[in-house]
Amino acid sequence: MMAFIVCICGIYFGMNFMNGTMMGMQSNAIAYGEWRDGKTAKAFIMSTFQWCPKIANAVAGLLTGFGLAAIGFVSGMEASPELAQGMVNIICLIPAVCFGVAFAAFFFGYRLTPKKMERIAVDLAAREAEKGADGK
Repeated sequence: MMAFIVCICGIYFGMNFMNGTMMGMQSNAIAYGEWRDGKTAKAFIMSTFQWCPKIANAVAGLLTGFGLAAIGFVSGMEASPELAQGMVNIICLIPAVCFGVAFAAFFFGYRLTPKKMERIAVDLAAREAEKGADGK
């Protein structure tokens, strides 16, 4: 029972860390969009917050279903070394590969660095000050 509680606590810690990261990336995307176009897309971008978990659930279901079909699993089958190795691959290897692909995509594809975000914040503040001075 204690191992289960520890695992669940670890999962929630990881989820909260990723949710915080996702919110930071969304706020960066909002600032970048406003800086680039002069218009805010805050409502749309914030509405995408729930897309990530839903897409993850869909992919997890697909991987589980196709993975079980690929290893030839049927209800009530005898345990075999091949079945055990297939289950290990479904539970550990496939998620690790997906994590690696996602990590590489974010590491190499996310271009809003802290330095660039500081410049964007300064530019947006100057734009707001200019609007305030014009009275618009």
